[in-house]
This record gives sequence, structure tokens and C-alpha cells, in this order.
Amino acid sequence: IQGDAEGALIQFEQARKRLSGSKYPFRQLEVVDAIAHQMAGKGAQAIHTLDQRIHALGSGKELSLSRLFAAQVFIHLLSGNLAVRTVQRFTAACKKAGELPNSEAWSRYLRANADLQSYHLDEALQGFLFAVERRDILNWKAVTESHVGLVLTYQAMQRPEDAVNAMQHLMEFARDTDDPQYIVVAQSCQARLSLLQGDSKPAIAWARSFDVAVHAPGMLMWLEIPAITHLRVMVASGSRESLQQASESLAALLQSIGAVHNIYQSIGLLLLQSLALEKLGRADEAEEVLQQAITLAEPGGWIHPFVELGEEMAGLLRRFGERKSFTEYLHQILDKFPTDTTATAIAAGNYSNTLPTSKGFYTEPLTNRELDILELLVQRLRNKEIAARLFVSPETVKGHLKNLYQKLDVHTRHEAVLKAVEIMAASRSADHTDSK
Repeated sequence: IQGDAEGALIQFEQARKRLSGSKYPFRQLEVVDAIAHQMAGKGAQAIHTLDQRIHALGSGKELSLSRLFAAQVFIHLLSGNLAVRTVQRFTAACKKAGELPNSEAWSRYLRANADLQSYHLDEALQGFLFAVERRDILNWKAVTESHVGLVLTYQAMQRPEDAVNAMQHLMEFARDTDDPQYIVVAQSCQARLSLLQGDSKPAIAWARSFDVAVHAPGMLMWLEIPAITHLRVMVASGSRESLQQASESLAALLQSIGAVHNIYQSIGLLLLQSLALEKLGRADEAEEVLQQAITLAEPGGWIHPFVELGEEMAGLLRRFGERKSFTEYLHQILDKFPTDTTATAIAAGNYSNTLPTSKGFYTEPLTNRELDILELLVQRLRNKEIAARLFVSPETVKGHLKNLYQKLDVHTRHEAVLKAVEIMAASRSADHTDSK
């Protein structure tokens, strides 16, 4: 598809009529047809039509069902809906058919993609690993994307060494294909990882040599788009000239992406634009663009594009919350940002020099929100009081408490408080020792 979605839809309808009644299974036709519908702004109509066809097929025709589900998944992702339920149905149909290992690997990649964006990192990791392990049956694009997913997921999990190892595997795979398009993606991902790990020099060097045409219709819901990473580097470099150039390029790309109704990529581009405008001192414009990004991202529960932009985005979000309101969704996003406090070192599991593991302290990282709740537990606050203090619902607090008890290896509120006091005491003791 070169961007002429309406023309593509006409051709697909002609092809479908010609193939009607034949044994040809349509293969990729359903998916590409779905993409064209979304690009033409007719995604909801296509979802409805696909639902009708799925209902009419019923059970026992998993091969056909899997392709209809796959088409729905593509529409959902492009429209910004992290469609876990539809992906689950896609995966189930592939498993039941028993003859679709390639499709099952695709379904696991697509679900992992959604899990990464919504920050369900453990699930994302397992999905990307599943797809990578089936690289012999999966097409090169999906394998490349799955490797990229591993790099980003490990980095988000604060496992930088694993991210570097995954990056090496991606580069090796890309070189083995001997295909320039995958090598460019691998090099782009390497620059992106360098930025994420605080080493901007390799990323800037790569950006200076970058010369790949931007093709908005082909960006779809891929995790690594070299043109977008190029803009990430320009925004991160911080010079006024690069920021101005990045802002202008982002505005043009957002217009192109908007024309094909690609919400998936729009969210990340809007966040980059808001950060560029903020750095340029255009605070009101930055806030307006950030509001657009939040409006698009909140229904799907997007987290990763915000967190990837680091402390500068966290600061922008905090100022936005102070001026507007700290919604539960905004708290959910901010909860995933690391901080520079002692609590962060504990949350990341980096407490070997401060907390004795022999006392049975937790080994699984706590989130910032879980640490907030732990602190409020020590103050003997009830769930409703904690919810009011953190601007979340009591049900959200219950969910955090469940995870907290599991990580602390406790079963009651009282045990959690005792464990919290013990952790805080050990932390203070370690800080005192370090200061001598």
C-alpha cells in the first residue's frame, strides 16, 4: 500500500469477487484489506463486517477464523486499541487449527507488541521470546520486530545487559539476512538503545549518516521505525537548531500519519513533538500537544511511549498534572518512571550493598506506586484513605496490595507493615554506614 487506501479497497473488492467460490484461502488479503480500511478511516466499519463474518463461520473453520482475527488485530493496533482479547482469539484459533505455526508466532508477536505498549513487561518478554525462537518459520519482518521487542522490553525492565545481548542477536540476524532494510532497522535500534542507556554519542553519529526516505503509510504498527528514531536523536541532542528541525519534521510526519489514521504511531510522535516544543520554550504549545497524545493514548492504556522519553517527559507530565489534574491514568504513567531516590534502588532490586538478602527481603522489583502504598501502609491508612491520597480508586489500591504482598512474601496488612519497617530500618542503617 502506497497510501491510496480507497484505490486499494476497490482492487480488493474486485479480487474478492473473482476469487469467490475458489479454493484460494485469501491468505494475506484479509489483513491488507483491513489495513486499507483503517487507512481510509473505515476501521470501525471493517471491524463490524469482520465480526459478522466470524459469527457466520462459527467453529470448526479455524484456518479461516485465524485470518479474520488477524485482520481485526491489525485494525485494533493501528487505531490505538491494544486489543488483547482479539489477539487471544487469534492465538486460540491458530492453536486449534494445529497447522498454523507461522500464524501462531505472528499472534504472539502482536500480543507482545500490545503488552509492551501497555507495560505488561513480563507478558511482552514471553511473547517476543516465543516469536524469536520460531525464526525459522516466521518471516524476516516479524523476526526482526520480535528482536527489537526484546531489546526494548529488557531495557524497560531495567535489565541493560540483557538489552545489549538482545541487540547483538538482532544485529547478527539482520546481517545474516543480507537485506539492507533489516540492517537499517537493526542500526536504528542500536542508536535508540544507546539513547536509552545514556550514551548519546553513537546515536548522534548514526543520525548524521541517516538517509532513509520517510514513508508514513508503511510505518503501520512496527516497533522500530528508523525515521522516528532519527527524530528521537534530534530531540535528545538538545541544540536549538536540531530541536527546531525536529519539530518541523514531526509536524509534517504527524500530518502524513494522521492522513492514514495511524493512531499507533501518532501517540509516540505527539509525545516527541511535545518534548521538542517544551525544550524550545514553547510551553503552551507543548501542553496542547501533550493533551492530544494523552487523549489518544488513554483509551488503550498506553504507557511505554511516555516512559521511554525519560525524566524530561516525567517532568512535563508532572507540570501538566499540576496545571490540569492528576488523573488515575496520569498516575499510572508516572508510576513507571524510575526516580533518583533510595526507594528506586530498592525497587530496581539494586539493594545488595544496602539490604541483607539473608533476611528474606523481596527480590522482585517494586513499582513506584507500590512503594508509595507501602509507605502509606506504615502510616496505618485504610484503602479508601490511600486511594484518596494517591487519586486512584480503592479497587486499584487492592490490586497493588495483592502484588505487594506477593513480592514481600507476606499475607496480611500487618505483616506488610512489619516488613516495610524492617526495610526502611535496614536502608537507613546502610545509608549511615556509607556516610562514614
